[in-house]
Amino acid sequence: MIRLDTLLDRAQQGEQGAWEALLSRLRPIIWALCRRQVRDDADASSVTQDVLCRMHVGFGRFRGTNVEQLLA
Repeated sequence: MIRLDTLLDRAQQGEQGAWEALLSRLRPIIWALCRRQVRDDADASSVTQDVLCRMHVGFGRFRGTNVEQLLA
């Protein structure tokens, strides 16, 4: 399995498949965090989608080097 930081680096270089793989790996982590906060599956899914959309929109400006920075 490819490390998340490796996927992040590849996504920053413009590799679409790496971005998709990164999102698919992060989605369940983000959903679990959201679920703990909102305590409802549907709301957690909605918030997760919002987080992923914001990540996508802001990714071009992201200059970090690890996934923790991306999620901060």
